Amino acid sequence: MIREYITAEDIKNIFSGANGQADLELKKLYLRLRIEQIGINNFFDKLSQDDITTMVFKTRKEEMAEEILKRIVGDGKKITTKKSIEIVFSDVNGNMDYDMQKRYLIEFYPTINIEFFLGAVSRERINEFIIITWNYEDSKKILREMFKQTEKYISNKSKKQRIDTAIEEWKQMDLGEIKWPFAARQFDDIAHQLNRQEDISEADKDEKLCKDVIRYRRIKDISALKNDYIEYLVFENNENIIPTFGNKGGVDFYIDGEPYDQKVSRSVGADFIKQYGDEYKKIAIENPKLLARSLYEHQDANRFGADPRFFVVFLDMDISTDELEEKLEVIDFSNPMMIEFDFKGIDKSEKTYSTSCFLFLLHR
Repeated sequence: MIREYITAEDIKNIFSGANGQADLELKKLYLRLRIEQIGINNFFDKLSQDDITTMVFKTRKEEMAEEILKRIVGDGKKITTKKSIEIVFSDVNGNMDYDMQKRYLIEFYPTINIEFFLGAVSRERINEFIIITWNYEDSKKILREMFKQTEKYISNKSKKQRIDTAIEEWKQMDLGEIKWPFAARQFDDIAHQLNRQEDISEADKDEKLCKDVIRYRRIKDISALKNDYIEYLVFENNENIIPTFGNKGGVDFYIDGEPYDQKVSRSVGADFIKQYGDEYKKIAIENPKLLARSLYEHQDANRFGADPRFFVVFLDMDISTDELEEKLEVIDFSNPMMIEFDFKGIDKSEKTYSTSCFLFLLHR
């Protein structure tokens, strides 16, 4: 089921800039393209009377204003204040004629572009214009085409070559199997244990630790590159994806109108391995719902979230970009898993949550 409407929160997520803040210019560009689809007459018909009057007032200093006023309302009338608009555009009964104001505004278009009119209203009204003109299929097409022109899209698309280069350099440096040498929180313990080994020289200790740090740094970079490339592939493989333009935490894209946060994990997690032992890979592949529930139940309490997620879990780290592409081509984006899970929060109280998610397992 596609969610065809849009909310103010969705607008905040979709139109966030690189710094996570709402990008007004992106919204205006989208609206210009949307208005070109529906026609300027239809757009003005959707606006409030106050919006129309505000836009009329903004035109008062334009060179064309006097000539257009003469054609619409006759000689000798001029807009000087908002109050004067009531007089200039009054009907035979002395009431404000909003249809006449709309005809006046239409005379300016397209000589004056729509961004001029949008500049007359508040940011909140811009959001409202997006909502009242929203059409899922048409709006989605606009947003997808806009996204393809962004630095984010172009950069993510280029990550394939960078991943391949990073993997090749790993092999050339003879760093061994592509896998995490340690978890970040374990570094202090590893250094402590190494220091206690009296049968290894100080130089050998340095060399061993240095090589593991290099592995860690490089595999972290490879993982980040794969995360971005996966986001690109998700977008490319599903026409019902609406992207977000920036990096606002919590939402990476919309699938069938629903917001999803992409979470990439280097493993199934220690809790899942502890529960299922040596069979954890087989169980994860055969019962992905068990793994999805475990990922929700064992997340960090300080960063807890029950929102829909698109999980990407590496069962094997040495997955090539070609394999990524092949695996993502067969994902059924129309069938998210429905998950119910229990979580004990910071206050130690346990609650049951329900959510939807996708789980993408990367393995040989």
